[in-house]
Amino acid sequence: MAQEVSVTNGATSAPLPASKLPAVLRFPLLAILSLSASYFGTSLAAGITGYELASVSRSLNEPWQIGAVLGWKVFELAVGWFGRYDYQGVAALMTLSHLPFHYLLATCYGVSHTTSIIALSIDVLSNVIPFALLCPRSQIHNANAPKAAVPNRAVIHNYGVTASSALLGAAVYAVTIYAAYYSYLPVYLIVHFDGLRSLARVHDATATTPLLPFLPLGWAASHFLFSASAGASHKNLRDIRREAFNPATATLGETVAHNLWGHSKRSKVLINRTVTLMLFSAANIWFRTFVTVEGTDAPGAAGWASVWAAAAALTGVAYEWLGRAT
Repeated sequence: MAQEVSVTNGATSAPLPASKLPAVLRFPLLAILSLSASYFGTSLAAGITGYELASVSRSLNEPWQIGAVLGWKVFELAVGWFGRYDYQGVAALMTLSHLPFHYLLATCYGVSHTTSIIALSIDVLSNVIPFALLCPRSQIHNANAPKAAVPNRAVIHNYGVTASSALLGAAVYAVTIYAAYYSYLPVYLIVHFDGLRSLARVHDATATTPLLPFLPLGWAASHFLFSASAGASHKNLRDIRREAFNPATATLGETVAHNLWGHSKRSKVLINRTVTLMLFSAANIWFRTFVTVEGTDAPGAAGWASVWAAAAALTGVAYEWLGRAT
């Protein structure tokens, strides 16, 4: 995963500062703040959520199990930290990678929507708040950033474009997930998820509010994929050379290089982030499902995760089309 401080066109415009602490102390402090926020958030929410989550969860009492969960939490933070995402990028990535897990619990295990929303909020905010305190804010999320620093700033911060891209992302996710539900996924889940309770909520949502559960994913995908790539659409020298590529006179090496990676800067950022989203969300969904949900097996968790990874890939394709059109 390539590091991204901010998307620029070559103009030197530093990200907005967030902390003056020495860099060597920030990540350990970030981890401590995040783990503490997650613990206290879960403890405070217990009075509202009760034992709903515990009733479908594995018992994680062994030291290695606790260590695995804590290690995965730190890995999540490391992805955002070393990927150099700001808090808005982290909010989008965590929403995209955590919502599918809670969607499974709400639709197939009977966990209430209130409990699912609270648990998802804790997962996201426990990551976002430390990043907001300790990490610089990207210029791409600053509506007043210099135009030279953020190409297509007017497009990125246009409410109509943002809403359209969010709806497009939500629609792609919805179509992908419902297509899986109406084909092979129910049988697959029944085989690999022993504690499965009912799929009635999935069918009810399809008939009444098919897009509503996926609107948060659409918003997150719009920010994480579309906005980041649109902010990198300014042509640099490499882009000009790419457009001047002549297959009739190019050497074999130039032709191969052009076909493999001869994309615009916007497309490269979109590809990078789409691959990051696919890998990270699939890994997170698999880990959370297999490690914490009672009665699941590794192939079942992998099958569930693969559906959402496919949705992320198709969303990236849709945003490539939208990016070329805007």
